[in-house]
Amino acid sequence: MAHKLVLFSLFLFVGSILFALTVDQGNVRLVVNDKSGRFSLFQTRSLEKPDYRPLFVANDPTTSQWRVLINKKMSILGDSSLFTTGVEKLDGGAKISWTSTELAVTMRLQFLQATAEAKVVGLRIDVDFLNTGAEALDVGLRWLLDTNLGEKKDHFFLPDGTAINGERSLIPPYPAFWSSSSPTEDDLGLHVFLGGACTPPQQVIFANWKRLKDAPWSFDVQTGREFNLLPYSYNDSAVLQLYPIQTLEAKGTRRVTTEISLRNIKSLDDTLVVTANPIDALLTSASNPALSSVDQDLATVDNLLKQIDVALKNPGQASADDVRLLKAVLDQIESRRKTLTPETPQP
Repeated sequence: MAHKLVLFSLFLFVGSILFALTVDQGNVRLVVNDKSGRFSLFQTRSLEKPDYRPLFVANDPTTSQWRVLINKKMSILGDSSLFTTGVEKLDGGAKISWTSTELAVTMRLQFLQATAEAKVVGLRIDVDFLNTGAEALDVGLRWLLDTNLGEKKDHFFLPDGTAINGERSLIPPYPAFWSSSSPTEDDLGLHVFLGGACTPPQQVIFANWKRLKDAPWSFDVQTGREFNLLPYSYNDSAVLQLYPIQTLEAKGTRRVTTEISLRNIKSLDDTLVVTANPIDALLTSASNPALSSVDQDLATVDNLLKQIDVALKNPGQASADDVRLLKAVLDQIESRRKTLTPETPQP
């Protein structure tokens, strides 16, 4: 029996390699299974001699999963026969689509880059829902992340240094993030953010992986219980982020956003998504419908100045197309200025 389990695990691992989309950006690697849409994230210390190490369980990517609840019926994205899966490479990431007869779910995985330097510091995950049917749907989302970096010592940490080594539940107000990190490699680990640009979960639960996997939509936390479920799994921890159930009217949409950073990055405030055109990314990140038109223009100029600063610190990063776009945006803002403040005729 043990021999068969080893062969089955090897089959899953080889299969995940053969049917995978790989996107490298800086010292971070994203691997997406193009049959299921499941993904893994890796980090290397050197690009000259890559030693990509997983930031969560990767030898069997099916242990981490996204589940949707549709009118009290739960489906695992990538496993459910109700959904078809599509995977597409993007500039600086990947897009995964799961489509059923009534709901379209799109996940965009995009690398995050520090604005002060051309360096990848994390990953942004946007999950978009579209009700494609004619009737309203009650839709919920839960993300089960199978972590493993801290299982030899302290499983998880909060920003104030508090270690989590047993079952625990977090509810709002949340700390900035929770962490899973290696006790032996100072640079290896991740932070999962709960504030800022992220959609706050309804609840964050730390518990044994199998207990979380086998649980129904909600989970009864036994505070302080160890990460064991003998005889099935020992010291096997995971994290569940549960997002509230919301009603989507016909053709209605919803977005859930979360962000992950590398271990040494404790803030993602001054970051932008990596695209083929970094200036265009800054313009997109400046978009805020709550601002007046003048304040919107000021935010755009401020973002452009940040990108110019990036280019000055990294000569050769900005292409001729980037420069032309920058000039076009400045020309547009100048044109808008003239319409808002007409020139006074000279006597």
